[in-house]
Amino acid sequence: DKSAEVRKSAESSLGEIIRICGNEV
Repeated sequence: DKSAEVRKSAESSLGEIIRICGNEV
C-alpha cells in the first residue's frame, strides 16, 4: 500500500529529527 509506505518513511524521518534534536539538547 502506497499510503502505508509514505507514512512509514515519514515516521522514520520524524524519528531521526527527534533523535538529532534530543542529542543536541
